[in-house]
Amino acid sequence: MESEHRYRHAHLVGIGGIGISAVARMLARKGAAISGSDAEGYDERLLPTGTYNIGHDADLVPKETDVLVYSDAVPVSNPERRRADALSIPQMNFSRMLGELTKAYDTIAISGTHGKSTTTALTGLFFEAAGMDPSVFVGAVVPQWRSNYREGKSRVFIVEADEYREHMMELSPKCIVLTNLELDHPDYYRDIIHLMSIFSGYIHKLPADGILIVNKDDHNTSHAANSANARVITYSAKDRSADLYIKRAEANDGSHSITIWWKGTERIQTTTPLPGAYNMMNIAAASTALLAHGGDLKAIEQVLPTFRGIGRRFEVLGMRGKTVVISDYAHHPTALALLKEAAAERFPGGKVLFAFRPHQQQRTRVLYDAYKKVIDTFDDIVLIEVYDVVGREAEERISSEPLLGRGKRATDGYSVFARDLDEAKRLILDRINDYDAVVVVGAGDADKLARALLP
Repeated sequence: MESEHRYRHAHLVGIGGIGISAVARMLARKGAAISGSDAEGYDERLLPTGTYNIGHDADLVPKETDVLVYSDAVPVSNPERRRADALSIPQMNFSRMLGELTKAYDTIAISGTHGKSTTTALTGLFFEAAGMDPSVFVGAVVPQWRSNYREGKSRVFIVEADEYREHMMELSPKCIVLTNLELDHPDYYRDIIHLMSIFSGYIHKLPADGILIVNKDDHNTSHAANSANARVITYSAKDRSADLYIKRAEANDGSHSITIWWKGTERIQTTTPLPGAYNMMNIAAASTALLAHGGDLKAIEQVLPTFRGIGRRFEVLGMRGKTVVISDYAHHPTALALLKEAAAERFPGGKVLFAFRPHQQQRTRVLYDAYKKVIDTFDDIVLIEVYDVVGREAEERISSEPLLGRGKRATDGYSVFARDLDEAKRLILDRINDYDAVVVVGAGDADKLARALLP
């Protein structure tokens, strides 16, 4: 498939970002020369051949550049963006470029508050196993591809569609998979009503012959589906009348048995090593997407038993002595609670220490009560100071320390506050031998702490 436009040279600012890196590879595959920069660094394994620099400088923008792509963390005052202005080089953010590059495809957009990355990866792997050869963009590294991007040769492009700042509105989807809806970006969306109204407009972008796949167990997504003009297909773990019904049971080897009914008939019985009820819903969403597009049922049975997840989603990094070190991206109170349940499933009867860093000041402020309610349920937790997101913080500050409160913790529990990652590392290592696992949780730089715990 070909993009509507071709570029000779693309310069990307914020090249270390997971989304920008995928766009760089897409542009390179279409013949563009690539250059870029990032303030903190980048992973060369995720980038095409090109010229990259750490740090920003106006001289880094080649004169032959015919488009500059930037991440949302890059302000208009950035010297490279100013240089592009001076040279009259067109600029667009990552989401707009992604929308442009996928416009010529039959796009399946995986949308919603939680589960997008895992659902996108699973959908891509299912389509790949079914011989449908999709292109796929995921907001995390998929181990099977060793990348966050897969180049396919079919008309299908499976895209993780981010709702932040309405980024998903840049896409032209033929199918939308809507996992769930909660307020997660209060620095942009005023409240859940505002979020729902935007998603209503997003759903209306579907053509009359398009498909909307909806989580029937989530009230907000079900409500949003009422305004759809496209065909609606549902999945559920509670309602057998849904188009796809999924049921999970414990298996003897620590994995879970999965049974799927499609259109009222039992079709699949298989297993998955993925923990947690939330992952069952991710499996259901991806399975529905495959079956709704005529995919082979055997693809699900082929992929699920060996799929252990993607980067930073209950990712087992290694061992520190006899303690398992896990990294997870959860940053919303709901995701944090579900992660706790998943850890209890993975380590039944074991002791687990959590290290959590709230992400972004305004999110922490708006969801403060919800965070406190969840954190009060943790017996063992190192709570780290709030992570500040560049370009998204107001002057008013808030600390995560009071979130520890006086929860009903075990008498031998370990509940402490850390001012930064270095202090958190010391506090974790002081007790790490007492635990079966340490789960480091949060967006931003939390993953750096998890990796620093390994010997």
